[in-house]
Amino acid sequence: MTKADWDWAAEARALERAAADARPEDRLAFLSQAGEHFATAGAYDRAVELLRSVAEQSGDPDDAASPVLAYALLRAGREEEGRAVAAAAQRLTDRRADWREHRELAGHLDRAGLLPEALANYDTALALVLRLAEPDAPLPDAPGLRPLSQLSEERRTVRERLGLPPDDHDRAALRRLPALKRWRLRRSR
Repeated sequence: MTKADWDWAAEARALERAAADARPEDRLAFLSQAGEHFATAGAYDRAVELLRSVAEQSGDPDDAASPVLAYALLRAGREEEGRAVAAAAQRLTDRRADWREHRELAGHLDRAGLLPEALANYDTALALVLRLAEPDAPLPDAPGLRPLSQLSEERRTVRERLGLPPDDHDRAALRRLPALKRWRLRRSR
């Protein structure tokens, strides 16, 4: 079964039921995950309701400035609220300077249609990954993810959708990719 075949709404409902029986310290994590699944399923109003509830109960600024909450608000047509949450998520992400957080925020902004903002986060994520000793080495906790390759491709897609030509970010990433990947990329374009 692929992710596209997954019934995200059914899984979200199952997580909500599990949250009712979960230990208190796990309850909000279950509800947060249910909110994310509802957003993926396109049930944006329910996602917003759950994610707002989690933020209120936890009191954690990360929950109140969740990229998935911003995405759900924007997709639900609540533009002003969504942009406010996205701005708060941007401030938190900028403060931490973690490429994974910038990538996550970029992905949600991209899906919400905020392409310039998504590209800016991909730019930052890419710059942070390029500082790694081995930017395209598989991650220990996610062996299928090669940060530089993945980010380069995601960023290129957004850049092209904006109608922008290749730029210094693309060239910097290409220089740091392993030779075989550079060769394959040049042949495919």
